[in-house]
Amino acid sequence: MAGCPFLLRALCQEEHSAAGLGRRTLYRRALAAGLPLSDHEIRQALHHMQSMGLVSIARGRGATRITPEGRRIAQELERLDAMEPSITQAWPGT
Repeated sequence: MAGCPFLLRALCQEEHSAAGLGRRTLYRRALAAGLPLSDHEIRQALHHMQSMGLVSIARGRGATRITPEGRRIAQELERLDAMEPSITQAWPGT
């Protein structure tokens, strides 16, 4: 799903924040990184990652937070990227 690796990494970078990250912040970060994701695409990616147990999405004004499994996957993506950047660059949304 487009954007999942990028969003997972962004959430992992903010895991120590008590507030988590909202879709608007994720949208701005993706845009700044040259990844033009729509709000709809971000919402779909987050729900997809939630169904896989990688993130926890709060209702209302709550934010999205990474789960321990999501953190493990994000760290594995970083490890793979350090070894061979072309592996993760081939994924949509990285």
